[in-house]
Amino acid sequence: MRASITSAAKDRILVLDGAMGTMIQRHSLQESDFRGERFLDHSHPLKGNNDLLALTRPDVLRDIHDAYFEAGADIAETNTFSSTTIAQADYGLESAVEDLNFASARIARESADHWTALNPEKPRFVAGSVGPTNRTASISPDVNDPGYRAVTFQELVTAYTQQMVVEGWMHSSSKRFLTPSMPKQLCLPRKRHLTSQGSPCPSWSAEPSQTPPGARSADKPPKRFGCP
Repeated sequence: MRASITSAAKDRILVLDGAMGTMIQRHSLQESDFRGERFLDHSHPLKGNNDLLALTRPDVLRDIHDAYFEAGADIAETNTFSSTTIAQADYGLESAVEDLNFASARIARESADHWTALNPEKPRFVAGSVGPTNRTASISPDVNDPGYRAVTFQELVTAYTQQMVVEGWMHSSSKRFLTPSMPKQLCLPRKRHLTSQGSPCPSWSAEPSQTPPGARSADKPPKRFGCP
């Protein structure tokens, strides 16, 4: 898999798919869509937990992946931006994280394989989306207690490790962090550790430029994120 996507990237510019959330919104899904049969009696409201659709409305995700591939995308990201135990704790779904990641990877991979079979000269790929969680380890959420942290470094390491072990379904992994830099600083080294243990997936990170021109997220140079 590494050789395939690396080789394709040398031959042409690979096009990544677009936003997942806005495509999901077009379907005007309701609470029942997010609950499905499995979570019919779940104690928490689930509408808006888009990652959950991998288990309750896989057809919606498949349609979105297919639409992007049909439009010319080379790479589809899995619908796993919030599929960590930390992010899913808001919904009381920490125990579903493994299923979320495997299901999303399978859906995207089936779509990629389908479009590759239609045009073998243009293979399609899947990138596992790894988001920043909804907690920060670099600043305090309490202005009255600047030393407080809502999550520990080790908790983030554990959460990302649980998410990344499903990469056997994928061709690459995408780390997308806006702010702060702390999750990226621990996530990329953790990815290298998994690679050394046999994970075949190359990894890349998407990071926005911010003002002033040329400045990066939290004003950190690439090497602070574990990048060369």
